[in-house]
Amino acid sequence: MESFQHSYDRPSLNGFETEERAYQIKERIFGSRTLSRLAELDPSRDADQINTLLQESIEDLFKKSSNDGVFNDRTLRTIAGLFDIQLTNSTDKLEVLEQIDEKLSDLLLWRSALERYNREHQERQLIFRSEIEPVLKDRVESMIGIQIDSGFLPISRERVSDLVARLEFNAVDLLNHPERAGRYRANTHEIDIVLDSSFPTANSWNPEDVEKLVEQYTHTYLHEIVHAISGHTILGVSEQDKLSSVVSSEEIGIHKNHVQKIGLLYMKGAPNNIAGYAGKEARFNWFNEAVTEYITRKVLSTDSAESPVYQSEVDFFELLKEKTGLTDELILQAYFEDYVPSEQTGDKVPCWNLLKKQIDESLGPDGLVKLDDALRGLKGPLLYMKGKNILNKTPTEISPLHALLSQQL
Repeated sequence: MESFQHSYDRPSLNGFETEERAYQIKERIFGSRTLSRLAELDPSRDADQINTLLQESIEDLFKKSSNDGVFNDRTLRTIAGLFDIQLTNSTDKLEVLEQIDEKLSDLLLWRSALERYNREHQERQLIFRSEIEPVLKDRVESMIGIQIDSGFLPISRERVSDLVARLEFNAVDLLNHPERAGRYRANTHEIDIVLDSSFPTANSWNPEDVEKLVEQYTHTYLHEIVHAISGHTILGVSEQDKLSSVVSSEEIGIHKNHVQKIGLLYMKGAPNNIAGYAGKEARFNWFNEAVTEYITRKVLSTDSAESPVYQSEVDFFELLKEKTGLTDELILQAYFEDYVPSEQTGDKVPCWNLLKKQIDESLGPDGLVKLDDALRGLKGPLLYMKGKNILNKTPTEISPLHALLSQQL
């Protein structure tokens, strides 16, 4: 087994494009800002401030990484690993939490754990970016290319290569993103892949593990790539937008872009004349995620038993196709349709308009918008159950389950 050597005594990381970029990535690790502030304090003079910062970081850990104080299995395993607490399938979780609580009462031990976590995650970042991500990128582009050549995906290889070449990839830590496996951020054209404690560090890295790790992360990576190559509308932030509530301070300060459309998702502020609704809310996210996952599975030739991700959304999407007669061809044309305000006149998004018209003909006037009104913010089995009952109901017959769900929501 080869050792993966790297020095972490300076802000830049070898293997990244620029020192500024490396610093940004390093800053995204949980607890990194706390450690930076602690480094500026003198223990003999600033003991109270140091204790306060460490206590705040513990509160931040529970706020970010738990749901009502309950950690999911991946997060619990990661936190336990900070204190060398071993978990097995038979380990009592309550006992582990009690051990963690005892460890957290020692603030010096907590600071040491944060330092170790930051150091090890920097190692994971470097290994992922230099050893795993290049293989993933080539493999995923090749798989997408096969589906383009087959006629399934209505996008050119050149367009995919251009969009993927301009992507930035970040290996982010689980404690900052406990509920995610990955994320595409359209405003900056970046993909975050979440690494947990199972990903190797410098001491555990083995080059023979590349194929296993590539296979482990292919589904998440491809799902986010599909988001990234979908149809977009991206505008520069205007001076007027800077004063409005449409664009967040984060977009103004960092992104410099305002995204209106990603695939089938229309963002807050999207104009009514392209989306078919008043653009005050983000719309059709469930639809966008369902189609993104549907495409991902087609590219991977994966069935639902192998990939439960967005299963309820995909199941409801299949029901919607059956109810409305939508074809894959029309759905994918709308999904990959770009809207460029400065270049197009007339019907801005013809495929989207045809898709919406066909759904409205089956569900009634503004049927798609009303369906989104009912489903927006839901996910998983609840989304599927409510959506199914909406599709099945008639004016004279509403199922008891739908009536119950409507009362609860």
